[in-house]
This record gives sequence, structure tokens and C-alpha cells, in this order.
Amino acid sequence: MPARRWKPVRIKPKPTEPAEPMWRRLVSRIAMALLGVAMLYGGYRTARVAIDIRRETYERVEDRNLSVRQERRQRKTGTEIFWLATAALIIPGAGLVLFSVAPISVMEQFMSSEE
Repeated sequence: MPARRWKPVRIKPKPTEPAEPMWRRLVSRIAMALLGVAMLYGGYRTARVAIDIRRETYERVEDRNLSVRQERRQRKTGTEIFWLATAALIIPGAGLVLFSVAPISVMEQFMSSEE
């Protein structure tokens, strides 16, 4: 009688279960809120720098005794780029913070293109 050959048994590892959907939503919302708050803080700091630059420029111009035309030319502070950066940080940051606390149904309505 010939010897019986056994087939090797392959043990398949159990697939890891995905994280609970609630936890994924919670982590993504927290990350969205943190990113939004960081953008809002960056916008605030940028605005403070623009205000300080403008104040220093105005004080420097007031110290001199200039004509009106020269004073207007000297008062151009170059802070427009700072105000643009402030808007570029605050507007999306506020949206991220808003969407991080809004219910999903509100986000679906906002994202849908149907009217």
C-alpha cells in the first residue's frame, strides 16, 4: 500500500477589520478643526504684522514735515500683500472650522450641485 501524501494546510490570516467608521469620522473632523484653527491663527498673526507695519510707517511719516503730496507717497506701506495673505488664510480656515462642527447632511447639501 503506497504512503498517503497529505496536502499542506495553508492557514490564511484573518483580514484586519477596518477602523470603526465613527472613529474615522471623528478623527477626520478633529483634523479638519485643528487645520482650520491653525489657519485662523496664522491669519490673525498676519493681520497683526500688517497693522504694526502700517503703524510704524505712519509714525515715521508724521515725524517728518512733508507736503501733502509727499506724505501720500510715503504712506504707501506695502501691506497689501499681508492683507491678501490674511484673507487667504482666514476665509478657508473659517470654512474648515465650520464644516468640522456641521452635521454631514449640511455638508452634503453644500457640496451637491443640484439646486
